[in-house]
Amino acid sequence: MENFLTYEDFTGIIIFDTESNPTRELLNEIISQKQKDLLINLLGYDLYLRFETALDEVSPTQKWLDLRDGADFISEYCNKTYTLHFDGVKEMLKYYIAFYYLQEITNRMTFAGQVKSNNENSHVINQEIKLTKLHNKAIDLYGFAYKYDIDIVQFTVPILKLTDEIERVKNTCFNFLYTKNETSETTYPNWIFSPKKYIF
Repeated sequence: MENFLTYEDFTGIIIFDTESNPTRELLNEIISQKQKDLLINLLGYDLYLRFETALDEVSPTQKWLDLRDGADFISEYCNKTYTLHFDGVKEMLKYYIAFYYLQEITNRMTFAGQVKSNNENSHVINQEIKLTKLHNKAIDLYGFAYKYDIDIVQFTVPILKLTDEIERVKNTCFNFLYTKNETSETTYPNWIFSPKKYIF
């Protein structure tokens, strides 16, 4: 599967210090390293392979394009119907890749001994804040397995119900896949979801 993302996709998400080839090369390297792993976390290996194979076809089936690029979907919960717009796994990947890119840049600054003055220390702290925001935005788009993740749903029934309802009406990757498979298990077969958590 070719990389979904290019340098231009990160406009407005990452402020690049330069548009030099090394900067582009680092970003492309991280995309190549992380895209597959993140998709396997989201889909499971079997469904990832089906996704990869489908997108390599000349005319992929619409359901695979919807998974990549986004589509509207209907979520029904507690006798209510919600129309949501899913932005596609591509959008989620953008924030994760941006997170890993800035993490690498920050690590290089620190290990190179460039963090010396208070101003530079403050810069690293600001980078850490940006990293947290990027990671947590990616989690917002990735979604939660609210029916199974004890850390998310808590232990009491009222909190479980409230959390369940809130999560069901979000336009996340999890909700899109869950809703489509609720209609027909053959839509995205053998889906295995690996939960991820916020960082603080």
